[in-house]
Amino acid sequence: MIVVNKVGVLSKVTKKADITLKTLFVTLSADEEESINDTIPLPHDGSATVSSIYENLTANKTWTVFARSSDLNDSTIHSGSTKFTILPDQAVPVTLDLTAKFSVLVTRFYPIRDSVNRVQVLLDGYSVADSLFPKQMMVGDTITLKYDYLTTAIPHDITLNVYGDYEGNNMLLYQGIYTLTAMPGENITCTVPLNWVGPIIHPAGDGIITVMLGSIGNTILKGELQGTLPKEPTKVSGSITKNTMWTLSNSPYLLTEKITISTSAALTIDSGVVVNGQGFSIETSGTLLITGSSSSRVTINNTRIIPGRINGSEKHFLVSIHYAELNSCQFFNSETSYGKGSLILQDSRLSNVPSYILIGAPIADCYIERNIFVNCGYITTELTDSINCYIRNNVFFLQRDNRAVQNALSRGTGKTIVEYNSFLSTDRIAVKIPPKSDSTMLIAKNNYWHTLDEDIIADMIFDKNDDLTCAGYIEYNPLLTAPDPGTPRFGN
Repeated sequence: MIVVNKVGVLSKVTKKADITLKTLFVTLSADEEESINDTIPLPHDGSATVSSIYENLTANKTWTVFARSSDLNDSTIHSGSTKFTILPDQAVPVTLDLTAKFSVLVTRFYPIRDSVNRVQVLLDGYSVADSLFPKQMMVGDTITLKYDYLTTAIPHDITLNVYGDYEGNNMLLYQGIYTLTAMPGENITCTVPLNWVGPIIHPAGDGIITVMLGSIGNTILKGELQGTLPKEPTKVSGSITKNTMWTLSNSPYLLTEKITISTSAALTIDSGVVVNGQGFSIETSGTLLITGSSSSRVTINNTRIIPGRINGSEKHFLVSIHYAELNSCQFFNSETSYGKGSLILQDSRLSNVPSYILIGAPIADCYIERNIFVNCGYITTELTDSINCYIRNNVFFLQRDNRAVQNALSRGTGKTIVEYNSFLSTDRIAVKIPPKSDSTMLIAKNNYWHTLDEDIIADMIFDKNDDLTCAGYIEYNPLLTAPDPGTPRFGN
């Protein structure tokens, strides 16, 4: 809710503000986030109540709210900012008191004598308000002058001059001098005696000026950020020996030690679920299904997802991941045995994966498609028999260890097929056959290399052209001159 109080002199009869507000501008910003800008029209009488809800703010970041009001001349009248941090699934009310840069100076000259025909206000030596009127006005009348943009919080020298007819000459008759500091949002009333400065002796009676400072008012910003209060996490650990589902209603899930999925069990993680692994692992000898959707992704943070051991004729694992965010996770990288199974990884985003992703001796074709890899370890394949690994329509950016995809082993007719991907980091290797490797079959046709310079593309491919101990050459022509339409958009 945004409340703009009345602007101007509270004692004036007119309902219209002296400083006429026009627009309130609101900006929300955070590091590495796109700013949110809001423009709210204000009524000309300076009073308004506006409700605003700002959605989908990234959690665990410090946001800054800046707001300012402007007048009809687009001059800034109020301004101010504050900071807040929003936690996941939290509603945060934010109150921001904006400080007025200006106040309204009002001078009331009274009583006006029959000889007076002009009054004047000087601010720091400059005339800011002046009025000339017939000298035959009724004795006792009040003349009011105002100046709308008196800067607040600093002292000003106010000079009040009264002119009139004296012995046939128009001259300065009365003068009052006052040092005034107006504070934001305050109303001040002070009385300034006007001393006679005309010739010889002044006529009977005294002149008195009342200087009234009207409040600009405070603009109060109350931004209600949608969400609910943080929930206690569901703590999980130990062995899963029967089919289990982690649901949104019980999210977030917090691993307190390693999770193991037995060969006879399946763990399904439903759309919208958040898993915080704390560095612990989900080790599967059975089935792991991560079933996010395009509108409600699964988020996995700081978790190791690795195959479990498989012995003899036991059931082989399946890991199937759709629409997930994998942040700082170790993925398919095991210090022991990588087991035997298959992987489907589609429509997901992997960020800051610290080590390589090993597709080792899969027992069924593997599909890595339409994903975005940012600052991740490379994908390495070790294929046997006639099993293929399809790596298609992915985005690779800032890959670690100077490679994005490599085929380290091919024993049989199985191929690593790399196509329709976008390799956006032209300063490092995209595809590689390692030196001293066994016979390999890596095909990299129809990819977008973020450049058409053939020398740069050649530097992004490591094969027998670079080291004669490599098992072969990588086919990469034809190449794409623009990203494939089926590949996710990333950056520019």
